Amino acid sequence: MQDGTKIKAQAGSDSFQGEARIGEHLERARRRVREMGEPDQAEEPERREQAQRRVRRERQQRLEQALDELQKLRPRKPRARVRVPEPEARRMRQADGAFAPNYNVQISADGAQSLIVDVKVTQAGNDSEQLAPAVERIAARLGRKPRQMLADGDYTNRRSIEAMAELGVDYVGSLRQGGAEKDNTGTGRFTTAAFVYDPEHDY
Repeated sequence: MQDGTKIKAQAGSDSFQGEARIGEHLERARRRVREMGEPDQAEEPERREQAQRRVRRERQQRLEQALDELQKLRPRKPRARVRVPEPEARRMRQADGAFAPNYNVQISADGAQSLIVDVKVTQAGNDSEQLAPAVERIAARLGRKPRQMLADGDYTNRRSIEAMAELGVDYVGSLRQGGAEKDNTGTGRFTTAAFVYDPEHDY
């Protein structure tokens, strides 16, 4: 069985910054680190001085990481923003419809044994592309693919269904009104209209 859950980040929704602002902070942080210089090897630095050096270096590292995350987002979102203390977090829709910085945690469980067999923290805003990667991780971890995967409508789309067929895994999933149809507009496949109960051929 596969499902995803949103884990809210510590980052506040109003604390995201763009590349220009982060670049300014990074240059300031690098300048402060340079100004402190290297500690004198002849004498042991005071504890307070050691703490200040560590804080400034960590601040510089977080800013550099934030810029790296922006570079990853730039091809898809030229005006992307991240939060410096937690740049890996992404804005995601909550259950109440609001957006907030989150992580999408994918959990795979063995329904028969009630055991979690795989966990993956992702930056994906939804679950639509997470089913096939989960099966591949399970196969790598356990040495074999699951015979069947059960998931909700967030995973049910043409790409996931075809991926499960190619992997030789039976997929059991719900097909919600609106979501799957919209995802498959114009294909004529995997819509609710294609799944009609026929009692005469019910064996």
